[in-house]
Amino acid sequence: MRKASTIFIFLLIGTNLFLILRLSALNSSITDLNDDREIKIKEFYNTFRSAHIDRLPEDVYVTDNSGNKILLKNLTAAGSKLIFKFSETNCSKCIETALPRLNALADVIGAENIIFIASFSGTNDLRIYNQVNKIRFSSYTLPDTFDHYFEAAGNVGVPYLFVIDKDLNTKMMFFSEKMDTEAQRLYYQLVKDEFLANAIQRLTITPIQHDFHDVARGTTSRCDFQIRNNSGEAIVIQRIEASCECTKADWESSPLLPGHQSTIKVSFEAKEPGEFIRVLTMYFDHGSPMECRIKGRVLDITAK
Repeated sequence: MRKASTIFIFLLIGTNLFLILRLSALNSSITDLNDDREIKIKEFYNTFRSAHIDRLPEDVYVTDNSGNKILLKNLTAAGSKLIFKFSETNCSKCIETALPRLNALADVIGAENIIFIASFSGTNDLRIYNQVNKIRFSSYTLPDTFDHYFEAAGNVGVPYLFVIDKDLNTKMMFFSEKMDTEAQRLYYQLVKDEFLANAIQRLTITPIQHDFHDVARGTTSRCDFQIRNNSGEAIVIQRIEASCECTKADWESSPLLPGHQSTIKVSFEAKEPGEFIRVLTMYFDHGSPMECRIKGRVLDITAK
């Protein structure tokens, strides 16, 4: 019996050593995979930050659903836009695949920063297309006169995206249907980072994160965030959404003038014990949303 127990112990030790060695090898493999993925991400970012077409002429215009001609430079005057370029000859599946990602992106950077430009035979066709597919973005028809500027991008029968700034410079061109799922995910993350970075330049929030440290359950903690308008135009905070009902924000509804700052008052109700992080997302009358955070730890003690 003692001999059998000894053998069992040695087998158990041997099994554990084998598992430890396997886990060590697995962790090494995961590290290598993460390193490879990091390299891939960097290469991807460098590639698509530089992908572009030539600067578009200032006389390029598009037509809205009512037939009005609008200069493209007027649509980008407030800042960069993400353009989704497609035509009625593109496969409908390609466009349908892009819509969910664009809708999710719009919830972060704002639907006003995404523009659909289509090569359709008439504005009525585009209007019908938008109604059938429930397009939430501003959509315009590109006249045949200017189509060659966009075709020079290397369009090969599929819709594509690119970012255009207020000076009609373009960058970050992307043929989504010619890339795998990971590349698509990385591209939309890149666009998100680009627009949020632009928002930070227009507006400054101090601090970005407030730490309440330890708070007692059942108490309400408060802090202030200062937001400063660094742009040359007035900006209105339309709404502030918190990631939890326990967090509330109050702000001034009047326009924030250039060079001025305003206070956002935040309150947090400590209901559940444990560490917490709450995100507040600010939406404006134009431009991309911005975020700030509160954090801390709720102690399971009764406030005196």
